[in-house]
Amino acid sequence: MIFYASVQGKSHMCVIESNNPEIQKHLEHLVALVRESGGWIHPYTKIESFDSDLRVLIEGRLRQDEKFIKLPMRALLNTEKLNIKLIGDEFSCAPDEDAGISKIQRDLADAMLNLYNLTGKAKWLRENSFWLGMADYPELFDKILATRSVGKALQERRDMVVKGLKGKALTDFIGENFIKTRVLGHKDIDTDITNRSIMPVIDFLNHHWSGSGFSFSNPKNEQEKGPNILSVQVRQPFQNSNECFAFYTPMDCLDTLFSYNFVDEEAPFVRSVPIELEVEDIGKIVIRGMTNTMNKNKLNKKITDIRAFIPIQVEKSPDEHTKILSHLLVPSLQKPLALRRTLSILISNFSGNKMDTQAVTARTLKAEEEVIAKNLAVYTDIRNDIKQVIAEKGSTPILAQLNRSMDLQLIKLNKYGSFPGKVAAAQQTQSQKKAQAAG
Repeated sequence: MIFYASVQGKSHMCVIESNNPEIQKHLEHLVALVRESGGWIHPYTKIESFDSDLRVLIEGRLRQDEKFIKLPMRALLNTEKLNIKLIGDEFSCAPDEDAGISKIQRDLADAMLNLYNLTGKAKWLRENSFWLGMADYPELFDKILATRSVGKALQERRDMVVKGLKGKALTDFIGENFIKTRVLGHKDIDTDITNRSIMPVIDFLNHHWSGSGFSFSNPKNEQEKGPNILSVQVRQPFQNSNECFAFYTPMDCLDTLFSYNFVDEEAPFVRSVPIELEVEDIGKIVIRGMTNTMNKNKLNKKITDIRAFIPIQVEKSPDEHTKILSHLLVPSLQKPLALRRTLSILISNFSGNKMDTQAVTARTLKAEEEVIAKNLAVYTDIRNDIKQVIAEKGSTPILAQLNRSMDLQLIKLNKYGSFPGKVAAAQQTQSQKKAQAAG
């Protein structure tokens, strides 16, 4: 049986559809609380829950990029102040009296946590956690971790998982890791402290590379300073689907498995493994392979289309001949030359813009070739290890997902490895033709 409801108020209505009457009831309550907090949901919005999944759709004609959910700051739920705990497979919160949590925030938190419980989020994570699933394969796990920048905290997390988690330690691990996947980091306008908050209803938007970002803006006709309205826009990347998506952060298919326990088949790039590039007559470019990094600096308009590809400096350079940068992304055919453009910018800037175009191009092509070769070697090695583990110990859902992610990485890398050369050859031929015509 499927249950339907419209939750409405002044200039506010959305449709809720579920095959579970308890989930239906709590979704209706949540939407009413969002309205009470000063939030707004477009009337064409539909929230669906079937078989414990939650998703958000637009059923009606709205322009792409039109805002359809707005939450005031008072509707965002600071997870540290809420003191969220997991007992068994049930989430609850017990904020201190002086934590500064308002009644509407407490009500919203209870509603969201009840929905997490009713949809079995903790139980699902116990059974599908990538981290827990890799505990029996420490050597393979270490190779996976080596493809990314792993700080002290992640290394300690790895050691804890491999050693074995039981009882309360396991439950705490599940609870903390689930909540980390549900929060948005944003700065408090008064203290400049970064808060990590659950976003009621917006939380139900799944990730897609071309999904909506999370934007803050001031409300109209108010004198308040600072960003105090969070909104998302209509982004429906799939034909014949009304589902709306959010863009969490730049992630390839291994990143999503690593952080969100699923393989993103749509990810349009491969994150490069850590690599050091020796650039002739200039110095060394060190790439850390960091995740969750986005270049937010002001960029020349000509390169804003590859913002996600351009790394940021993450450490003070030990000398003037070394640059330590966050990441490199190897694109699919959607932006086939984004890596080459990125490397060209980095090398040109590193030289102080004193190197001629021909010299920059030669060093760019060499660096590009090294990036592709290194990534192909590392990901091929990991895929071979996965196949060996499966042959010796049998497959598991986690190993199958990991194997699929390696296949996708290698497909993209091999396609990129052949495509730019063809582009260069075509450009060279075109230039020769123009030269002959001019002669």
